[in-house]
Amino acid sequence: EKTSSDSENSLTNKEGTLRILSDDSTTKVLPNGQPFNGPLEGQLLLVLYGPSTRSIPAMTIPETIVVFCDQE
Repeated sequence: EKTSSDSENSLTNKEGTLRILSDDSTTKVLPNGQPFNGPLEGQLLLVLYGPSTRSIPAMTIPETIVVFCDQE
């Protein structure tokens, strides 16, 4: 789903239920496996993550973010 940016390394999903805290250990790729180095804000993302906090919104550091770039 599309995301909005809270800060340089923090994104929140559209519903406001999950805050994604990206760091150097997070792999960011395109669907074909190529590395992605562009901005994540406003992109359609598939976020693969493990444990998250029980706060509202929940917070997690994802293992992998797959970026589906807009085809406009």
